[in-house]
Amino acid sequence: MGPRTGKRDEAIRHLEHCDLLTRKLQVGVYLRDLSITGEQAKASDDLREELEEVRDALIARDADGARARLPKLEAAYRACRDAYVTP
Repeated sequence: MGPRTGKRDEAIRHLEHCDLLTRKLQVGVYLRDLSITGEQAKASDDLREELEEVRDALIARDADGARARLPKLEAAYRACRDAYVTP
């Protein structure tokens, strides 16, 4: 990803695409199940917030700040993934 590779514009596009996919995930689950759990909603919101924080740091050309937020972003991604996985 851009904070690690230095490809800032590519990373920004990727982060925005991930945000879009997260929104689509929420809508798709809602349409299929006619509900979304509180855990799923919170996990999605947390992930989108972290995506935005990293994106904003990259837009501000703060590569170190973006890189420092990656562990939080990765944790939010794993929590979101786990919230939507049906055992």
